[in-house]
Amino acid sequence: MKKLVIVEPDSGLSWLMCESLRGAGYEPVPCAAEQAVALAAELPADALIASLMAASVEQSPLYRALREDPRTKALPVIIITGRGDRTVRRRLGETPPHLLFKPFELEGLVAAVKQVLGD
Repeated sequence: MKKLVIVEPDSGLSWLMCESLRGAGYEPVPCAAEQAVALAAELPADALIASLMAASVEQSPLYRALREDPRTKALPVIIITGRGDRTVRRRLGETPPHLLFKPFELEGLVAAVKQVLGD
């Protein structure tokens, strides 16, 4: 079963996301942003899903740490953001993560995971 690290500060939304992903056959592992890089490397995770502000994604300590750590540099990342600014893709460089904009449907989250994992 593919493992997904989930970083979502809203506990209710985190629970809904985890339930939807479990129902789709994945093993979601929720955690705090501060633990995400180490956990993703230890599991090892197949992908990471994180809620981040679009205006500061490239400045995010979590995103920077994921891309700088050799153990997670190639890890597929899905970023969920409440800001609908699609220019964030350009600011993240040549290989931006997959983006989901709030509000999103849980089916869209599952579809995004399947897409980034090639399922």
